[in-house]
Amino acid sequence: MGGWRDNLKDQLDLPEWQRRGFDWTWKEGGRLEVVYRMSGVRFHPTQQRPAVFNSLSTRHHNVTKHQTFGPPFTYRDTEGKEILVWPPHVSGLFKFTFLGGLYPN
Repeated sequence: MGGWRDNLKDQLDLPEWQRRGFDWTWKEGGRLEVVYRMSGVRFHPTQQRPAVFNSLSTRHHNVTKHQTFGPPFTYRDTEGKEILVWPPHVSGLFKFTFLGGLYPN
């Protein structure tokens, strides 16, 4: 989590989950919304230059391979272990939640 980040030691008064870019909000009906924000362009650690950083292509490949576009977002590997694979998602008018429904932002 939080790849290519060198500032995790900044703002030590904040919990590590906040320094890594996570935030949360309680919603109606007791739902908890957890949001992870990260910079779209980061300084690449080995190429030493700005680079686009996101996981959309990797997530799309993995959910297509394992057919985990819908809840519960899991599949079983060759040993029978249940593996969670999140689908790609972006902010928009509606979003698909882990609880299995569409909710307005």
